[in-house]
Amino acid sequence: MSLGVLEPVQMLQHLRATTHLDECCSPQRPFEECEWCHWALCTPEATQLMQIQTDCAQLLNSKLAPSVAWVIACSQLLESFHDIELSEIRVPGSRVLAGHLHRDLSAALTPLRKKLTQAGRENGPLAERCAQTAGVLTAAAIQQPQHAALLAQLPSSLREQLGKLASSLSSQLQIAGMLPLIDHLHWQGLPSLESQPEWDRRPRPGDAAGLKRRQLAGTNLEAGSLESIVVESMFTQLTEQLLEMSEQFHHGAPPVTVSRPLQQGRHSQRTRNMLFRIAKIDWHLSFVDTGYAACWDTRIEGDHMVTDLPWQVAMAVEACEAHGLVSACYQDLPERLDVQMVSL
Repeated sequence: MSLGVLEPVQMLQHLRATTHLDECCSPQRPFEECEWCHWALCTPEATQLMQIQTDCAQLLNSKLAPSVAWVIACSQLLESFHDIELSEIRVPGSRVLAGHLHRDLSAALTPLRKKLTQAGRENGPLAERCAQTAGVLTAAAIQQPQHAALLAQLPSSLREQLGKLASSLSSQLQIAGMLPLIDHLHWQGLPSLESQPEWDRRPRPGDAAGLKRRQLAGTNLEAGSLESIVVESMFTQLTEQLLEMSEQFHHGAPPVTVSRPLQQGRHSQRTRNMLFRIAKIDWHLSFVDTGYAACWDTRIEGDHMVTDLPWQVAMAVEACEAHGLVSACYQDLPERLDVQMVSL
């Protein structure tokens, strides 16, 4: 954690430090000029507390609607706060002042916890958005041969629509073309966060014109080729059809249960710094990994975090993994307790 983000004067103000610490060996000097007191007070722990305090206000007051990225940032903020060890502060007087700030921040985080819980509620806007985008990927992925048994159980009218799509554009190209759209729907940006500067490494939310370019780039077709021109002309119609069909996958098969050990550590900040710059994020999986997907009955069972994924979300995660998308929180996938996709 960099100590250069906050000036010493700001840190002393946050800690409400106005006089020398009792341990100071040069109390005759003016406090404002006491390098020893400044060194003792400006600890990594105090710095992190102040950064979290600033970011808490940013996330609470942001005019952006809660998104998966917002939930990830909030959950990371709360985890960082939980991991702070004030016992690491060696000077007792400094530790006492940091403790006061820690208690104040604990109370300030309560509204954020409430807003975070509300964001992940059942039938909330975030749950609906995830169901919609997962349905889009399911509509494309279910056309693949390995899902033939599941496809056969769909209504005949829906099978006919999917068959027409499959005959005009392969399932893999459909998924590749839809991934930029799904990222566009989920990634609305975040306020700049002092404790999580890695978010600034992600591309800024794009416009509609940029989305079309990204959709074509996702297919790995050569720009200007006849095939790329044909595929590009199909994307608008394809998007409308898949979005319409996605609503028909909201219900059907029972959920697919996944589990992750509680002691499994999240990505370090160094890893996130590298990951967010180059990786494609699976927003559905990342939402699960935050532990705040109450809409999917995320719960603690023993020493594991368990979530019941709607079957179309489980299929979307599978499709995203095949296209190189990753969780923003963990390196690998959670354990899937349902070995095979159940029937509709």
